[in-house]
Amino acid sequence: MKRTIRSGLVLAGALLIAASARADIISDTIGDIDPGIANGGGTLDIVSMEVTTSGSDLIFSLTLNGNVSTTDWGNFMIGIATGDSAGTTTGNGWVRPINLDAPSGGMNYWIGSWVNAGGGAQLWSYDNGTSSWTGPSDLSSGYSFSAGAQSTIDYTVSLSSLGVSAGDTIYFDAYSSG
Repeated sequence: MKRTIRSGLVLAGALLIAASARADIISDTIGDIDPGIANGGGTLDIVSMEVTTSGSDLIFSLTLNGNVSTTDWGNFMIGIATGDSAGTTTGNGWVRPINLDAPSGGMNYWIGSWVNAGGGAQLWSYDNGTSSWTGPSDLSSGYSFSAGAQSTIDYTVSLSSLGVSAGDTIYFDAYSSG
């Protein structure tokens, strides 16, 4: 399994989608956000991301170094490159400064979520023909978060919604933003 860890607000990795349940955990350094950046009491500090496949879904689970109930203004995002189209190496549906340049091409799917006002999540797809993001699709039924000293955020996305199946490889990156 190829993995790349970057310091700061992002994690990156690749996952070969298995036909049966399996998990891959990518860890990041705690407290590696520049002290000059407001980090929401640690909530913007991504500690790890676990990616699990159930055979029909991908489950992304972010662990954060802070309590999202005391600082509820964070946004959390996952860029996904499936290789089924060129995608984009820059930009996303919310015009945040996130990038993903994978061996299979740029992002062609992007998940955006928030924890304030009860939370929610969206799935966007990239249209190479128009060079723009389309959507969003509501992911709230597959989205949840748990507050605590280290909070967790979980996303469930069907493989079919990403146009992938068992045996395919995806590349992904996780981001946080205020």
